[in-house]
Amino acid sequence: MPLPFLYRGKPKLRGFNSPSERTNRNRNNRAHHGEYLKRRSSELSRFWKERRINRLEEDLPEIQAGIPILLEIEPSSNIEFLRGLGFEIVCEIEDGFIIVASEDIDLTRFNQKANEFIQNISLRCNTPAKVYALCEDSDRLKRILSDDLYSKWATITADSTYFIDIGISCCGNIQLPDRPSRTKQETDEHYAKREQKWEENFNKAYLEWDEFKMEREEALESFVNAYHGEIMEMSDGTSEVCDLPDSFSARLKISGKCLVDLVMNFPYIFEASESEEINIGVPVSNCTDLAENVNIVPPSESAPIVCVIDSGIQEQHKYLSAAIISEESVSLIPDNPSPSDQVGGGGHGTRVAGAVLYPDTIPTSGNYQLPCWIRNFRILDEHNGMPQEVYPPKAISKAVEVYYKDNPMPTRIYNHSIGSRKPCAMKHMTPWAAEIDSQSYNNDVLYIQAAGNVYSDVIGAYWQAGYPYPLYLERELCRISDPAQSLQALTVGSVSDSDF
Repeated sequence: MPLPFLYRGKPKLRGFNSPSERTNRNRNNRAHHGEYLKRRSSELSRFWKERRINRLEEDLPEIQAGIPILLEIEPSSNIEFLRGLGFEIVCEIEDGFIIVASEDIDLTRFNQKANEFIQNISLRCNTPAKVYALCEDSDRLKRILSDDLYSKWATITADSTYFIDIGISCCGNIQLPDRPSRTKQETDEHYAKREQKWEENFNKAYLEWDEFKMEREEALESFVNAYHGEIMEMSDGTSEVCDLPDSFSARLKISGKCLVDLVMNFPYIFEASESEEINIGVPVSNCTDLAENVNIVPPSESAPIVCVIDSGIQEQHKYLSAAIISEESVSLIPDNPSPSDQVGGGGHGTRVAGAVLYPDTIPTSGNYQLPCWIRNFRILDEHNGMPQEVYPPKAISKAVEVYYKDNPMPTRIYNHSIGSRKPCAMKHMTPWAAEIDSQSYNNDVLYIQAAGNVYSDVIGAYWQAGYPYPLYLERELCRISDPAQSLQALTVGSVSDSDF
């Protein structure tokens, strides 16, 4: 069906709703609300000054950055108004809560705007009415830590080593200019001049942002190095013509002392979680004997190419070898360059490759032409586990880089039957899922993602608690697993008749 209108770009929510009842109440009580904002900003300024003095006395690493603040604002408003109050937007959270940062510890511009609001000097001085609260820093902590990490926060020990995944905001207040739209009456020459001017402004803003992002990465690296920690991997977003990545993620190997100081004082963190051990378990051995009188025919030259991101593949397996492009196989396992499936009895990757090549049944006679070619991208070890050194977002981007961007025969289908054993978090899109979205959107590739597993004991417990099918599927432990919540992936699941 032809589309009447087609627009390419990333979605943006804009708030143009009428002011809420609470906002109108703040406007009608200017003096009271304005003085509250000034009092809270003064309290937070004093809090951060005292904290920085304490850090100096404890000889902790200096932070050349601003301060983080958790705000509660009008939920339906366009959050861009906060930039005019002197804040950098770090992360938007649900229900009107938002993390911002300020380079000015005295919040001078915010106080100036609060005074103008109190005095009602113009029709454009009302934005402070949409700031409902400047929250305590302990509330910010709850918002950026994962549930698991927050539950053990009080037990973090200074000398213990932790593997931590964090998200850092890096967009600042830099915005790319919009590409000019051509009018119907505009000549080629006139539009070319406008487009050239736009391109100059775009490149200037992009270079400014790139330097800004590098400063954030260097600030993080300096902080971690001061504690003798390690940035194991770092993953940047992908910039496009109309948008800039607003964050980067990293996996850190740090002490508990570094972890606490980083989360409490590095102002641009919006997410921190303990890296999960990804292990899909060793599958049950299957030694079914098959007849030898079947002729396996290689795929046609024009057949599609599927990349299997998994535990490696037994590339010489008689039912698989004719489809494997073995000279392009890759392993990301540290100190083990072999892309071979080394799980005893055959690992997950070999079985996934078999399912791709034999979707219905395994033939026992006649000729069988394989439907596609297979590229083997190994990220699981001999125990079907993902080493901490393998950072999932980086693995996602690396596969596309190797087999799509830098390959004369690009792969556009990626099978990724790997995920967390826990339900996906609901606070933010995780870096793992976000990287799948980014690569899918920017490169027009497709990730086939496993939905995750719901185990029979979980179903039984929910059934006993009064949640029969399908009601138990709405409960937390039956939620899809990270990164299956990716919006661009084709997430698939199934029911095993041997288990249920």
